[in-house]
Amino acid sequence: MSRVHRREPGSNTRLGALAWAVALLCVSTAAQGQTVELSFEGVSQYDSASVGRNSIPPDPSGAASLTQYMEVAAGAYAVFDKGTGTQLSLFSDLSFWSAAGQTGANGDARVRYNAAVDRWVVTSFGENLKDVQIAVSDTDDALGGWKSIKFEGFAGVGAVADYPTLALDRNAVYIGTNNFAPGLLSTTLNVIPIDSLFGAGAPTLTNMKRFVTPAAEDRGFTLQGVNSSAAGSTGKVVATSLVEFDNLAFQVTGLSSSSATDASVSDPVYLQLSTIRSPDPGRQPSAAIPANRRIIGTVGERIGSSVYEAQGKIFMVQTVDPDADGLDESRVRYTVIDATSFALLDEGEIGEAGFDYYQGSIAVNSLGQVVIGYNRSGLTQTDANGDGLSDGNITLMARTFAADASGALQPTSGELLLKVSLTDDYHNGSNFGQPATGVQRWGDSSQVTIDPSDERQFWVIGQFAREYNLPAFGHPGGTGGSRWGTWIARIAMPSDPDEDSDGIPDATDNCPVASNPAQLDADADAVGDACDNCSQRANAEQRNTNGDQYGNVCDPDYNDDGAVGIPDFNLLRTQFGKRSDINRDFNPNVDHNGDGVIGLPDFNVLRSYFGGAPGPAGALP
Repeated sequence: MSRVHRREPGSNTRLGALAWAVALLCVSTAAQGQTVELSFEGVSQYDSASVGRNSIPPDPSGAASLTQYMEVAAGAYAVFDKGTGTQLSLFSDLSFWSAAGQTGANGDARVRYNAAVDRWVVTSFGENLKDVQIAVSDTDDALGGWKSIKFEGFAGVGAVADYPTLALDRNAVYIGTNNFAPGLLSTTLNVIPIDSLFGAGAPTLTNMKRFVTPAAEDRGFTLQGVNSSAAGSTGKVVATSLVEFDNLAFQVTGLSSSSATDASVSDPVYLQLSTIRSPDPGRQPSAAIPANRRIIGTVGERIGSSVYEAQGKIFMVQTVDPDADGLDESRVRYTVIDATSFALLDEGEIGEAGFDYYQGSIAVNSLGQVVIGYNRSGLTQTDANGDGLSDGNITLMARTFAADASGALQPTSGELLLKVSLTDDYHNGSNFGQPATGVQRWGDSSQVTIDPSDERQFWVIGQFAREYNLPAFGHPGGTGGSRWGTWIARIAMPSDPDEDSDGIPDATDNCPVASNPAQLDADADAVGDACDNCSQRANAEQRNTNGDQYGNVCDPDYNDDGAVGIPDFNLLRTQFGKRSDINRDFNPNVDHNGDGVIGLPDFNVLRSYFGGAPGPAGALP
């Protein structure tokens, strides 16, 4: 199974026994309820060909409404019953955009569901690659009417407004583009007021604002607006730096739901991530053709999928080579930053030696529950799970996490296998049995989204390799080319555990085993007073060598008679000066600060309690 390798930003805080118990309780409790409730095939290249398109790579994007799941992929779109996975309709991208009022489409489509107004939004290239078009549904029914608008994303001969991204918050829709003609000349962040797109009638670009940054100035590559339900007039954007192996973030201020004309952008803040480099092509078994064993394009380190804000933090993923591990393998890197200061809170990689991990996507709900989807592949030809397919085949997988109060992601599941590719040799530039021609495009994006009717339901869509287009594989008259497929899964996270029923989820409760709705913590040691064995003296480690109800830092009652007096003083006097590494009769109960020496700090503890009682601890006075 894959491992999660955390890279802690800044200094580390050592957790005490109770804190570790709390963390482990949260992880094990959440893992018990997580399930893959529904899993089904989405649009495939065979579907795309059936509607007259047959494009590569698929770049799948998908989202759920109250009753449907809609997928947009290269050349073909589909709508499914989200309760059963039954396909309700399949149609070409050309027919969709024609019905919405546009002529032509050229891929890079993305779809989101705006739960605030119960309507869909889809974006894609226009007929010309310099154009971006936006379609908005009339209702929550993706099979109903749509209206659209188009704008020129980048002007000029041979111009391409490439890789249009899509994000929503309460004020605006954000569409970022990388502008080529033919080299990268600039990036654009298009900020469109929510009311302009989702108002009555057809969508408009009224009060839209565009921020164009020349490539010589670093405002990042592949700009991703942050999906957020937070109130306020500020949007956030993250991107991969153009000049550093790092990510950056900046704010868009002065927004309202009706206008972006007075908006401005802040200077970018670099996140100062751990050292990475661009990932090389991914591996696959390719038992018959060794030349095809390292040809899968892993896209690079750009942030290719949606970015989310939850609980005052921003969550993102990308594909990287950590470099420092010396393995020359790609990993899915997750990063968590503060939503206001952009300070780095947590980062880590999903990966295991012998495999490449890539094309990741993430979603986070308001409870701090996290799902990350990704592809994994490698050279191994073993079949450990007995499904008749090599474990190294390109596989769609997911993992679940819980974000704790500090923003750190705590794993709540192992790898969830969603779909294994049906061939061990995917190459889309040549036929079956032939060497590939260069690195093979796998796909530029995948997607994880949250169900609008239940935020504990997450939807994952990603890519796998279908069987070759040959008679031997059930395709009479097939030409022999490889074919992509997409897979969709619904992952149900558990109801937020609250063991002590105080209304505070265990994942954020500073005392999950004793009711403490006010979260009182008098000594600010991150252990709530209700279960702190020394509630007036900071002791995050909860050290308690004699096993009674009091921790060492507040328990100079060595004879356990309930009072601190002469007998306790006499015991300390006999222990004074002794060390744990030298004296066999060293008494750890007298070592209040845990430094292994009985000295003046320990005497001062006893003096401060002399004539009184130890503690207090927990709910005791």
